[in-house]
Amino acid sequence: MKKILAILMGCFFGASLLFSCSSEVKTEDEQVNPNGESEMALLMREMRDSLKANKQRYNSGLALHKIPKGFQDLPTAEPTEQNMLPDAFPVLASAQTATFKKFNESFTRDEQMAAHNLAVESCLTCHAQACPGPVPAIRKLRID
Repeated sequence: MKKILAILMGCFFGASLLFSCSSEVKTEDEQVNPNGESEMALLMREMRDSLKANKQRYNSGLALHKIPKGFQDLPTAEPTEQNMLPDAFPVLASAQTATFKKFNESFTRDEQMAAHNLAVESCLTCHAQACPGPVPAIRKLRID
């Protein structure tokens, strides 16, 4: 009797797990934005996607794409919350746009890799001061 009860409880527990779990599975590539859809958040997601694609291209032996000129708008992009920006944001954003310009002027594979990693480090420098949530994802953008 106890054995039958244990089996029934196990089946009930397994079934409840099966039916309580959502069938929707989120992938790493899905957009998750807990802070809203500000101009800056959208621009930063585009930057992430561009850097990620270039890392994949580099690792596949392909030439890297130029950084889109729209990324030069970072210093003036509207943030989700103004108080989230560090005091040094204007300087950091200007340095980042200079990094993107340097990237687009790079011609050799080694120059492109160095400029790509410099852009990633620039992102990390700013995010270390404000909005650290994306730091682990940004670190993954480095080309080794």
